[in-house]
This record gives sequence, C-alpha cells and structure tokens, in this order.
Amino acid sequence: MSRKAKNNKRSIIMAAVLAALIFIGLLAVYLLEQAELKKEREAYVDDGYIPSARPVLTVDGRDYRMRDAVETYLIIGLDKFSTVKTDPLDYVNDQQSDFLLLLIADHDAETITALHINRDTMAEIQRYGLAGRKLKSFIGQLALSHTFGSGGRDSARYTAEAVSKLLYGVPMEHYSALMLDAVPALNDLVGGVSVYVEDDFGVASPELKQGTTVRLQGSQALTFIQARGSMQDKSNLNRMNRQRVYMQALYEQMTGQLKGDENFALRLATELSDYMISDLSVSELAELANMWKSYAFQGIETVAGEAVLGDVYIEFYHDADALLQQVLRLMFEPA
Repeated sequence: MSRKAKNNKRSIIMAAVLAALIFIGLLAVYLLEQAELKKEREAYVDDGYIPSARPVLTVDGRDYRMRDAVETYLIIGLDKFSTVKTDPLDYVNDQQSDFLLLLIADHDAETITALHINRDTMAEIQRYGLAGRKLKSFIGQLALSHTFGSGGRDSARYTAEAVSKLLYGVPMEHYSALMLDAVPALNDLVGGVSVYVEDDFGVASPELKQGTTVRLQGSQALTFIQARGSMQDKSNLNRMNRQRVYMQALYEQMTGQLKGDENFALRLATELSDYMISDLSVSELAELANMWKSYAFQGIETVAGEAVLGDVYIEFYHDADALLQQVLRLMFEPA
C-alpha cells in the first residue's frame, strides 16, 4: 500500500474515532442532564407540601389575621379513575379538578365548615413547565390548575396553590385528591347513601327516578354527583346542588358509622388510600375522620357569583367582595 493510501486510511480511522468520541461525549452529557432532571423532578414531586404563610388582610383600613385555631383541608375530586397511570417526569396531564371542597376546622369552637368552590371559577392559574419551573400565569377555569404537573402530588399542590390565591392567600394546609372510583367505594363503605332525586336523569340512569328517594349503591353515587352532559340542566351549578345534597346525607351516614364503630375511621382511611393522593398518612386521615365525628358540622357554604357562557365553555365569575367577607367571617379576626 502506498504511503498516500496509508495516510488516507489513517485519516479516516482518526476521523471515525474522533466522531465516536464526540458522540460518546454528547451522549454522556445528555444522560447526565436527564439523570439530574429526573432527580430534580422526583425530589419536587415527593417532597412534603409546604403551604404559604398565614396572611394578614387589610380591609377598609383595618388589619385582620387568620385565627390560630383554624386549620384547612382541601378536598379535590379528579375527573379520572385510579387506573389512569401517571409519569413523575411528565409536566402536563389531562386530569382536571372537577370538584373542590375546602374543609375549615375551628379547633377552639370544635366545628367544621365546608366551602364548596365552583370548578368553573375564573381565577389566576400558574403555569408550570419541566421540573416544576414557573412560567407565565393566566386567567382560566380553576379546574385547569391540576393539568400542570404529572397528575400526582405536584398537580394536587398546584390546585391547592390556585385555590389559596383565589381565597386571598389563605393557605391550603392539607390536601387530598380523590379519583372517581373513590366515590362508589366510600358510598358502599358507609352502607349506601339515601337522597331525594329532584332531577330527571332520563335514559342515562333510569333507576334514579325523579321525585323518589333512592338509597344509592355503587356507581349510582358517582352518577348522582357527576352527571351533567346527559341532564336537562347541564350546568355545573345544578350539579353542585346535587353534590351538596349527597354530601349532607353522606355526612350523616358516615357520622353514625364513626360513632358506632371505633375502628371505622381507620378502615375508611385505609380503603380510600387506594384512590387518593394526599399529604396526610393513613393514620392522619383516620384522625381527621374521628375529628369529623366529634366536631359540630356547620354546613356547606358556596361562593356567590354568576355563570356565563364563554367562547366555548361555561365560566363562573365570583363576587370578589362577597368572597372576601366570607373568608374574613370564616377564618379571620381583627389583628
């Protein structure tokens, strides 16, 4: 082989080796970046929920502070079943917070009040990107706050943050996000729930006959509180009315079970843990259930406002002044 041919061959080999080294180097950098991203993402998803500080609100020149005895628990009802799998590395998902209920416990008065919040409420929602990085916020339906993140703990926290911002900075000190299959499981665990059927469910659910009292069993409970598109009144406000009817009846049924069986709270928490994402452990959820048994329930309040048809979907515009006064009454005192 001539010297020129040998030099050409050597140059080709060197070029190939150099290309291979560059490829290996780029691959190593990429894998390291992905490993760091995964580590960062998993740490962000798995860490404990840290609510915002308790606010001081100034209204008409007077300061009000959140009462020390008040503790908040946000219940989030998702529009998906527990069979839907989530990836902790995802930063968007298709799960919405279809139901929002804030439980307000007053440990001095030993009372619990529920604030039912419309999922269609137009509110400021923080966008989140890869690894939980904050992006530009926007005004949209409160239900959309859960669509950022993996669909796991991070998404539940994003919903809690959006609700906190809506409620003038009141911290969501605890949260529990329940999948759809939690409803029939809970319903049957308490022995079924009796409700009066005011709406016409039509062919979608003929067993729920208008004008009758029905003891809901299994999936009937989910139909009763979730059905909307097949109803004559398709609004979320009408559905929220049914949800409050069900919750009041469920409270009475569940309280009876808690008082009659000292182990029921633990069984309840254990059963629901299969369909729930929460910052509370099973034992803490059991303690919450027992607190529910001993505290006086003050009923379910709603947020005043108006539902209008937007460009595509229904949008609920809350009465900001009325909500402020409601928040002050339920959770604050003069500073």
